[in-house]
Amino acid sequence: MMKITVLEGPDCSGKSTLAQRLSETMNDVIVMRQGPPPRTGAYRPLIENLAALAEMTMPVHAVLDRFHLGERVYGPLLRGHDSLGRALHRQLERVMLAYDTRMVFCDPPRDISQRLWAERAGKGQELVTEATIYDALHGGYMSALRESSLHVVMYDFTRSDALKHVRHLISDQRPGTPRNLGPGIGNWHPGRSV
Repeated sequence: MMKITVLEGPDCSGKSTLAQRLSETMNDVIVMRQGPPPRTGAYRPLIENLAALAEMTMPVHAVLDRFHLGERVYGPLLRGHDSLGRALHRQLERVMLAYDTRMVFCDPPRDISQRLWAERAGKGQELVTEATIYDALHGGYMSALRESSLHVVMYDFTRSDALKHVRHLISDQRPGTPRNLGPGIGNWHPGRSV
């Protein structure tokens, strides 16, 4: 079974750099860049695709550079609505929990990420170009993380031991085997609606 880790966080928080470092320093890591789909219905196939990915027998660890949480934060700020919605968010997390998916939230000191964002936004290299929206991203992520059921590890690229801790999380993660999630969470099985 394939192991899955999702990297989340605002622009310039170190997600892509972390994904690159993991792929360079670990033999069995493949990186997938997965931003939010453009419309609500596009998430439904992601649930089955996520399960299919976890069921693969390749001894590989998939690192997703953004997945569902980004839509919960960016959607309302950029389009005025979250195309995922609360019910589908919960459904995705149930699938992710069933396969022991881990989430790494990239959260360096705000002044550092803000400075990096301002430089990149000034060059047209970022999706978010307004400072007020960028400032709102962190609060949006903190709110979304409080609602999340996933095992979340905080990552600060300014700490010298941060990469080592994330690598340990990944190497210690057991392969994605569907499991009973207990009372209040329920079971999830591929092909069955929840």
